[in-house]
Amino acid sequence: MPDPQYGFLVQLSQAKYDDHVHNLGATIVYPGPDGRLLSPSEPPPPSAGLYLTGFQVSAFLSASEERAWGYFQGYSTPYRVDRVVAEAMVRTLRKLDKGLDKATQHQGHVKGFDDYLFRIAGILDTQTYYVRSTPERLAVTGERFRQLTAPAMQSWLADLEARFARRVQ
Repeated sequence: MPDPQYGFLVQLSQAKYDDHVHNLGATIVYPGPDGRLLSPSEPPPPSAGLYLTGFQVSAFLSASEERAWGYFQGYSTPYRVDRVVAEAMVRTLRKLDKGLDKATQHQGHVKGFDDYLFRIAGILDTQTYYVRSTPERLAVTGERFRQLTAPAMQSWLADLEARFARRVQ
């Protein structure tokens, strides 16, 4: 079975650090046969994707900042893996470190969370993005998630940042 096309599900986490700081996260997923978005660890497991299980790119959003801040990437549950998957995870993290260093040399420093996410997606050869549908869209289309292009994702993130920044004005 060929590996599915992985993508990032980008969403605002329900968990927040206090009333003013929220976590914005992008988690690796792929579309299942029934249209649901699945983690690389869910059956049937893709042959080459287990090293992406639990991989996420995150940042913080707060009303006191105009843009997302504190970008980071890594694994949410590295303690739940065996040696083979752990070695693949380490190779992935090294590949990301080298790729991000190279991108900084050629493109300059990261300009925002969208730029950071797109650089990582390029390094992982993942150019698909998903967001949770609004209740209105869900009622009309029945789709829980919708796929976005990179420019649409950039616009979605800018709108989200702007909504948070307006909270203090």
